[in-house]
Amino acid sequence: MTTCRHVGQAKQAAVQKLKDALSGEPAIARLLLIDDLFGKLRLVVWPAVTDDQENVRTRDSLDRLMSEAAGPFWSGEVWLAGSTSRTDQLVYEGAWDEGQASDGEPRLRLNRRHRNHGGWFAPFVDPPWPARGESKGPPIVVFYSFKGGVGRSTALAAFAVARAQAGDTVAVIDFDLDAPGVGVLLAQNESEMAEWGVVDYLLDSHVIEHPDLRDYYHRYAVDDAAGNIYVIPAGRVDDDYLGKLARIDLEPPAPNDRAAQTPAPFLRLLHQVQAELRPQWILIDARSGLSNAAGFLVRGLAHLHVLFAAQSEQTWHGLKLLLSRLGESRVLQSLLQLDCLVVQCMICDNSQISEQSRQAFLDRSLDEFTDHYYAEDSGNEATDTFWSVSDSETEDAPHFPVSIHYSQRLASFSDFFEVVPYLLESSDYKALTRRIIERFEGSV
Repeated sequence: MTTCRHVGQAKQAAVQKLKDALSGEPAIARLLLIDDLFGKLRLVVWPAVTDDQENVRTRDSLDRLMSEAAGPFWSGEVWLAGSTSRTDQLVYEGAWDEGQASDGEPRLRLNRRHRNHGGWFAPFVDPPWPARGESKGPPIVVFYSFKGGVGRSTALAAFAVARAQAGDTVAVIDFDLDAPGVGVLLAQNESEMAEWGVVDYLLDSHVIEHPDLRDYYHRYAVDDAAGNIYVIPAGRVDDDYLGKLARIDLEPPAPNDRAAQTPAPFLRLLHQVQAELRPQWILIDARSGLSNAAGFLVRGLAHLHVLFAAQSEQTWHGLKLLLSRLGESRVLQSLLQLDCLVVQCMICDNSQISEQSRQAFLDRSLDEFTDHYYAEDSGNEATDTFWSVSDSETEDAPHFPVSIHYSQRLASFSDFFEVVPYLLESSDYKALTRRIIERFEGSV
C-alpha cells in the first residue's frame, strides 16, 4: 500500500490512478473525485453499463485502487450514481457540474469542498453587460496585484484622472475591503469622502430594496477636466468598520440555493452605478493576494483584469494560480479566457539594470502564460477565438507587460492632487492607459 503523508500527495496519486483506470475501462462513463473538508477522498461513479454485478465489481476494484493510491486519506466510499434515488442523483449531478475538469481526461472531474474563498472555486459567471455591441455598457476593469505596495491603486487613479481629462465619466469602486486605499486616495480630504461605502451598501441592500446611491459615493474634482470621477470608497474605517466587514458574505450561493436566483448585492451595485452615474468606465480596485474579495471578482464579472507584478518569485507563485483561474480552468471547460494584461512595476531607473529586468520579466511572463493561460493553437486562425500560443508573438498579447518605473515622487505625498501632473505626463502611465483603451477600441 502506498504511504501518503500529505493530502496533496494522496490527491495527486489518486488522480493519476483514476486516469489510468479510465483509459482501459469501458464500463465507466464518468468519475468524480471529491476532496472533502477533512482531507478525505470520496468517489462517485457513473456506470456505462446496466449490469448490476459488473457495476459492483467496478466499485470494488475502484475501492482497492483508491486505497492503494491514497492510503489513510481514502474514505472507503464509492457511490454508484446509477443505482440510487432520484434525489441523490441530482446531488451527484450538481457536484459534477461544480467539479473541475481533469486535464487530458474529460470523464474525470475533481470537486473540492471548502469552508471559504468560494469565489476561487465557484462556477464562472458573465459580466453584467457586454462591453461591445448594441447593448453594450461601460467596460468593467479590475486592478489586481498578488503582492501589495506595487502601485496598483495609484495606477488606477492615474487612469481615472486621464479619462476624466479626456471627457469621460469614470466610476471607481474600492473593493480592497481589508485595506481600503483608492477611496481615500481619490478624495480632496477626509471630510469630503462619502459617509458610507461598499461595505455599507452590501449590508444595506439586504434590507433596503433601493438604496440611494448618492449616500455611497463622492466626486473627485480634477482641474480643467471635462469628465467626472465618482468614487465609492470601501467605507469609513472607524470603530464600526471591522464589525461591518465581519458580517459581509462573499461566498457564492450553491447553484440550487434559492439565493442564487436573486442578484447578489455587489451585482446590484454595478447595475445601479451604470444606470444612475452613466459612466464610460467602471474601475474596481481589488484586494491583493488570494483573498475572498479577489476570488469574488475574478469569476468573470469584469471585462478586463489588469495584473500588477514585480520581478519576484513570490509574485509569480501567486500569479500562476490567478492565471490558471483566468485561463487554463476556463479553456478546459471550452470557455474563452478572461481578458487580462500585465503591468511590471517597481522597475529601477538605471537603464542597463532596467532593460535586464524587463527582459527577464517578459521571458518569465511568456512561460507562465504559456503554461497556465494560453490555449493550444487550433490551426485555424479564422475560427480561433481563444488567446493561443501563436498570439503571444504580438506586443498586444496579454503576457506582454506594460512597464512602470519606480518614482520617488510617488513614494510619499500628502495629497494625490500634488502628483496628478506627473502622472498625466508620465510615459509609463500613458502607455498603460493606451493599452487598456486598445482592449475596447471602438466600444467606449
